[in-house]
Amino acid sequence: MKAWRVGAMVGAFVLATGVAAPAFAQTASDPVPKSITRELTSIKKDLEQYRTDNAKQRDAYLAKYLERFPPDEQTNLRNQTTTALADLTALQRQVDRAAALARAAAPRKQVAAATARAAATAATLTARGDISFDDANKFAASRLSLGEALRAWADYSRSLARLSAISDRLARVNLRL
Repeated sequence: MKAWRVGAMVGAFVLATGVAAPAFAQTASDPVPKSITRELTSIKKDLEQYRTDNAKQRDAYLAKYLERFPPDEQTNLRNQTTTALADLTALQRQVDRAAALARAAAPRKQVAAATARAAATAATLTARGDISFDDANKFAASRLSLGEALRAWADYSRSLARLSAISDRLARVNLRL
């Protein structure tokens, strides 16, 4: 057999089984690559912008439409807004921690764990948003005009798509770790 064929078979075996010499393998104690650090920093900035935009959007809707609802529903809407923003703040802290660990050249295992927590939280918030979307549709349809409801649904779906994109990016970074 030619030497290059043997090398290719050994290389394929190493790639397929994950067995590699310690000099070539990435271990859990290695620092993360700079590309992952940059991606986490980018996600952090996007999430900060998303939270700011989301808070402004929620405040605008509350200011414009809150008086149309009965007092108990007004309280419920305020509480939902407070909870949603607190959840986004918690997600922001988790992403901040993962980015800070990556910048500090923490071991890959620590960055992976922090990123996994952030990705799980983002996925949970996205799923919860998908579920509450149906309730919001029914609720808004009874209190808003058709044009107002359609604008609100479009804004909500765009907002949810942004959060879903952030969640996907976190999951991809976590897979790379």
